[in-house]
Amino acid sequence: IKSINVKIGDSVEKDDELIRLYNPNIDPALAANEAKLESILTQISQVEKDLENLKTLRKNNSVSKTTYEHKETELKNLLAQQKTVESEITLSQANQQETIIKAPFTGIISQFSKQPGEFISAGQPVMSIYQNNILEVETEITKELWSNLKLGDVIHGYFGDEKLEFELIELAQSANPLTHLLPVVLQLKNS
Repeated sequence: IKSINVKIGDSVEKDDELIRLYNPNIDPALAANEAKLESILTQISQVEKDLENLKTLRKNNSVSKTTYEHKETELKNLLAQQKTVESEITLSQANQQETIIKAPFTGIISQFSKQPGEFISAGQPVMSIYQNNILEVETEITKELWSNLKLGDVIHGYFGDEKLEFELIELAQSANPLTHLLPVVLQLKNS
């Protein structure tokens, strides 16, 4: 982790930049490819000038057709190299964007599990964001109950005398090996 741009308790909006990661391979690769592209563009410019001169000389039969064709081939090769390097630059820029972790939704920063300077792996949690306008409940149910449910189903429950409606938003496909129950996630519909 290169830097963390928020603190616990900060409110964040969807797509706010939260964390910057450091990947030692990305910046040098991008810089090298940009320099390579600049060199290729200079070569292309020179070969195009040479081709114009050879074209004039060719009209006067002062240069062979083979020499002219070699220069055309050189230009085609340089144009192909240009496309390759531009693709590598685009890939490096995309990889650079992947070093920025953004807020997936609006919420409040509630916890950090990693700090600047620590190494992380893909998929490893680095922080928690509390989404204060949505309440979700995760529970486990029997296979018999599970087989009668589908995503989007509305399930009713009670809190004291208050009737609550929940929407089924996640249905696990495999059971907890300890309880043999299937996890489901319900989202409160009425607040």
